[in-house]
Amino acid sequence: DGILPSAPRPQSCTPTLPSRFCKRLETAVAREGGTLCDGQFWRGLAHRLRTPSTLCPDRRPAPRPPLFSRPQGLAVTDVLKWMQDPYTTYARHILKLRPLEGLDCPLDPRLFGTWVHKICERVVFSTPLTVAGFLKEGAQCLKALMGSEKALAHPTIQLFWWPRLEQIGAWFVKEETKRRGWEGAVPQTFTELKGRLELPHTRGVFTLRARADRLDIFPDGSGALMDYKTGQLPGTADPEKGEVCQLLLEAGLLLKGGFGLQVSDIRGLSYWHMVARQASVRSLPWPLPQAAFKALENLQAYIETFNDPRTPYLPRGMVKEFSDYGHLARLEAWRGV
Repeated sequence: DGILPSAPRPQSCTPTLPSRFCKRLETAVAREGGTLCDGQFWRGLAHRLRTPSTLCPDRRPAPRPPLFSRPQGLAVTDVLKWMQDPYTTYARHILKLRPLEGLDCPLDPRLFGTWVHKICERVVFSTPLTVAGFLKEGAQCLKALMGSEKALAHPTIQLFWWPRLEQIGAWFVKEETKRRGWEGAVPQTFTELKGRLELPHTRGVFTLRARADRLDIFPDGSGALMDYKTGQLPGTADPEKGEVCQLLLEAGLLLKGGFGLQVSDIRGLSYWHMVARQASVRSLPWPLPQAAFKALENLQAYIETFNDPRTPYLPRGMVKEFSDYGHLARLEAWRGV
């Protein structure tokens, strides 16, 4: 209920004096009509500090960089971020800002995703495919990623990541064994396959880049694309509403020859959701290949929108995923207003 000023006890009859800070504070408080021990005064002062006299909400940032500085090529994953939150594209690809890694931070969950991707990239060609082989490859990949032979001794990996990997490995082996007998056809498998496609627009050419986690080409000339996910699955984009998703753009790129392969049709697009105890395969429901071509059309229309110098790179306040640039966009200053 109040403030209790204190001072050291006198020693050997030595007189003690209040510090200059206490004397100045006492003078300032007296000027406001209070005392150092007046709890009501301090509570009122705190309330005044928390209550602004006028409320002036910030405006949402709306940067409009010149056309020559706007990106003329992006990876598929960056295209999705561009459509969800244009300000992130502005900060990362126009201002060239990169977040700094924290000091002595715990292991990044993104490292776990990279780890699982590397394992699947290698074991998909193993014959026979076993859980023991999956885990053995996992140990080797982790040592290479972390650059240490003692990587497996890390407490987070021992207690959390490795048990999750054991469950994911058992599911992956079962699912892949079943897939290898899919319709009795043995596909030609490609992993981490890079591709690019040039999309013409009014100001030139936009280069769409992609890296497919996995592509299976079947004897009848059809292809199937798979994307490995260890985190939250993306929403089901509807091309008819102008939306796009990673697999649809990759499928369009594949049909246009962007991966350097001849494919006559798309047999399937699926996310392999590799999470412990709840791993599953989710196939996209849209008709193919029409949905893939529609996604490319939607992207070209979006590119034309940003060919207008008046179009700003607005931050979106309702993006579900964490943004490395949310503090630069001052989300908390205008989102709740």
